[in-house]
Amino acid sequence: MKVALLTGGGDCPGLNAVIRAAVRKGERRYGDELLGFRDGWKGPIEDVTMSLDVHEMRGSLPRGGTVLGSSRTNPYKVEGGPEAVKATLARNGVDALIAIGGEDTLGVAARLYDEGVSVVGVPEELVAPITTTTEAGSDAPTRTREIWFLSDDMLRSTPREVEVRAGIAGAIEAVLAGPSPQEQTASLTTSIPAGTELLEVRQAEDSGLLTIDLTDELQLQEGSELRNAVAQLVYTATSFNDTSDQVRFQIDGQVVSVPADEGATASVVTRADYADLDPAVADGP
Repeated sequence: MKVALLTGGGDCPGLNAVIRAAVRKGERRYGDELLGFRDGWKGPIEDVTMSLDVHEMRGSLPRGGTVLGSSRTNPYKVEGGPEAVKATLARNGVDALIAIGGEDTLGVAARLYDEGVSVVGVPEELVAPITTTTEAGSDAPTRTREIWFLSDDMLRSTPREVEVRAGIAGAIEAVLAGPSPQEQTASLTTSIPAGTELLEVRQAEDSGLLTIDLTDELQLQEGSELRNAVAQLVYTATSFNDTSDQVRFQIDGQVVSVPADEGATASVVTRADYADLDPAVADGP
């Protein structure tokens, strides 16, 4: 399937995140071909496109604005606009369109849908009501958790305050972000490649098995460096888990095998697989 995306109206936080998520999920999970229309509805009116793929979207998550550009163009206020949009979609072989925007952008999408265009809308909100925002420096409850980095190729923990509501995901995000400047001064390092992002973490209610879904940057490492990175994640994630220390890894939703103990690989690993990297275990009593 060929899926196109556009962003219309004013910029707001999260636009690139939505585009990136649609591209990654479409390409990696469903084998879709992705296409971007530039500058809102102006893109399909004038047939101005750009390629969209996983490689193209790397590094876009922390960037503001939208990689597709935006405008307040409304096809229904342009002579022949709706017909031009439909012709562009047909000419480019687009099977479905994702329109990301506010009331005007999605209003156009709704009218096109009523006219037979396969389109879905993702709403944006430029300004949230003051009563629903969280004040910076809020008093959200935190809990001290062990975040695991490396020192001389051995695991070493450091305490971090993680919001209770963030749970395991908050701790994993902390280890993915790497050691702070103060922690680097204390000789803490990481083997997790920069840019590795958490897509999802979930825990099975019956077995306690943790599943950690990451982006494919993790696979930029190999050998002992990859094993060290996995060990950091396993130790950090299981510091929350009182029922099981089993962890399964996924890359973009696909289960993968990771380096375990004694040169083996496994799809499910535990702390015991990395005991040789834990000074408390490796050095003995």
